[in-house]
Parts: sequence; structure tokens; C-alpha cells
Amino acid sequence: NSVGDSSVYIFFRGANLIGWLISILTCIIQVYILSVFVDAAKLVLDDDKSDWIYEFWCPRDSMECIMFSGNLWKGWVVFGILMFLEIGPDLKDGIFIIWTAPRMVQYTLWKRIRYVISGIVVCLFAVLSLFVSLQFNIAIARTNTELIINTVILIFLNDMDEQFYCVLDYFSNGWLEKLVQATQGKPASTGKIEYKESTQEVLNKSTHVIPGLNMSEAEMKNLGMTIKKPEIKTMDIIEMNDPIIMTQMKAEIVHLKYNKTMMEIEMSHLKFNGNTMEVKISELKEEFEELKMIIDTLKKYQ
Repeated sequence: NSVGDSSVYIFFRGANLIGWLISILTCIIQVYILSVFVDAAKLVLDDDKSDWIYEFWCPRDSMECIMFSGNLWKGWVVFGILMFLEIGPDLKDGIFIIWTAPRMVQYTLWKRIRYVISGIVVCLFAVLSLFVSLQFNIAIARTNTELIINTVILIFLNDMDEQFYCVLDYFSNGWLEKLVQATQGKPASTGKIEYKESTQEVLNKSTHVIPGLNMSEAEMKNLGMTIKKPEIKTMDIIEMNDPIIMTQMKAEIVHLKYNKTMMEIEMSHLKFNGNTMEVKISELKEEFEELKMIIDTLKKYQ
């Protein structure tokens, strides 16, 4: 869920209609702008709108032609570095989502399909940006500085989905966070720590699996609790290598640690109450002995 979470294309993973409209609108805008650069880079001899710059200029009064483009290897090296830094993470995230989504068995089929769609969109625009940058620079870049400037501009266009996300985050006033949480299938954050079960509900259960709880077996039996050793199968070991499952396991461990702490506090309260009860019982015993002595004395006088 955290892969690509700073892009509006994350909304493809959810079922929210507004999120899908935002993602689709961003796709349309990016495709339109990139198509402008593609059209400008076409070599059309009878089209004055083409930005293609010829490598040679041949004056009519000269038998020799002048070459505009020089040695551009430095510019192409910088182009490769910038493209790797910009396109590389997007391709890695997109491929990771496409590869992992079909294996997320905890999600429904339709949700896994939505994850695959988001990964395909991320990879598609990464490859499209690389293609447009390469074609446009071949068409008009005749110096190293022109090549680098064009690359930086087209890199900004590739980040348009992330820029839209930043704008929505700035003006949404918490709405975007709720939409992202709904996309990931989580409740919106309220600024407070919430837990699935109360302490009393945990104590009322007859069977718990809480590793590392600092209580003796006698104390746990008094609370009606037993410890079960989890059976680890081959499939469980395979699934534990999945990063999604590992994240869920870490969250469950935090929840179990919280329950452990609350149960230890409850145990201290029970011990304190037990000590208090023992004191009261001893006092009652003393009062009973005094009453017995008084009754014996009265019997003697009778």
C-alpha cells in the first residue's frame, strides 16, 4: 500500500468514483501534453509547426553545408543519469505492484485487478516519458545545454501525477487522507490510537495466543487463559516472505503488545484487589473472634 503513495494513480487501487475520476483526468492531461511534444518532434517537410531542427544548413551561395549539432555525448550521459533517477523508481514500483498484486490472496479478485491497473499505468507513463524525451531530444537538441534543458522539462511532466497529489493534499483539508485510507482499506486516522478490542474483551476470552506474557501458568489459569503453540506450515513460511503479509504481521504484533501491557496492568489491579480482600478477611476474622468471645461471656452469665 505504501508503494507509489504520493501519486494520484494510487486512487486506481480503490473503488471511490471521485478518486478514479481524478486519476483518469490526470492520465488524459499527461497524454495530451506529451502528445504535443511528439507532434512537434515529427519530421514533416511541408509542416511549419514541426520543431525539428536539421543537423546541416546549406547556404545557397556556398558549396559546403554547416553542421549545427556538435559532440553531444556529455549531454546524453546526463540524459541517461536523469532518466535513470526519474524513471527507474517508477518502473520499479510499477513492476513490483504488478508482480505482487495477484499474490495478495487476502484481497478480493476485483481489488487485485485494480492494483494491477495502477501498476500498469505507472509503468506505461514511465516508458512513455522516456520515449517522448528521447524522440524530442533527437529532433531539436543540437547542443548539450539544450539536451539537458529539454530533459529536465520532460521530467517535470512525468512528475505531474505527484504534483497533482501535492496540490490536492494542500487544499483538501483532510479529505485526501480519508480518500487514501479508503483506497487502502483502512479507517481514516483520527489522531488517536484505536484498538480493535477493549481490555475487558481481551480478558473475557477463554483462549489467547500472546507470546512473551510475563505471567505464570497458575495466574493464567485463574483468568481462564491457555497458551497455544502456533503450528507453522510450509505455506505459512512462504507467505511470511510476502512484504504485505509481513506488514500486517508487524501491525498485529503491536496490537498484541498493547494487549499484553493492558493485561499486565489488569493483573496488577487484580493482585492489589486480592491483597485488599485478604486484609478485609483478616479483619472479619478478628471481629468474628471478638463476637464469639462476647457470646461465650453472655452464656456464662445466663
